[in-house]
Amino acid sequence: MQEELHREETQEPQEEVRPSYYAAAIRMEVRIGTLTITPKKKPPWEMLVLLRGEKRLRFPFSKTALRWARRFKEAGTEQVKAVVWPRTDPKGRVNPKASMVGKLYPLSEGFEEGFVAQGRLVEVNPERGFLVLEVRGNPEGRLKEAFRLAVWASPEVLEGLPPVGSGVHLKGEYLEKPRKLVAWKAEPVALWDD
Repeated sequence: MQEELHREETQEPQEEVRPSYYAAAIRMEVRIGTLTITPKKKPPWEMLVLLRGEKRLRFPFSKTALRWARRFKEAGTEQVKAVVWPRTDPKGRVNPKASMVGKLYPLSEGFEEGFVAQGRLVEVNPERGFLVLEVRGNPEGRLKEAFRLAVWASPEVLEGLPPVGSGVHLKGEYLEKPRKLVAWKAEPVALWDD
């Protein structure tokens, strides 16, 4: 009995491994600006936009992100971090009209720009240098329909992927000029519906 108590006290507590959720996001530092719209027969009006440098990002705002953009603008806060929920077209380019600015936050220490995603590996195409990841809805989540992302990757990343059908966590970057998601790190992950 004494031995059992001593063994229980000295054993490391077992950490519960919880399955991961599906997700896809581009995190970037942006500036909140305004664009003046001047229709021919109506008075001009201003529209909130996100800027990287002087370039306007063409991602639409979610209702929540638009509310936060207005609050930040009124408070005089221009530099913020944005979380964009990406969607890609059949050619593997991020589609700005189908993607959306999901959230805006104040800048903070340790903010890391880049692309992250967790989903089910659907296709690997080493000849063309990309993979396809399916992102599904989560329990109690807002996403109602699954979607697929085409993500570009190096041959080393593609060779190290788990088998098609497995859960995978990707980390990489968003290249604005070609509008591509590029993974430079991939790891297998257990998803909630495994």
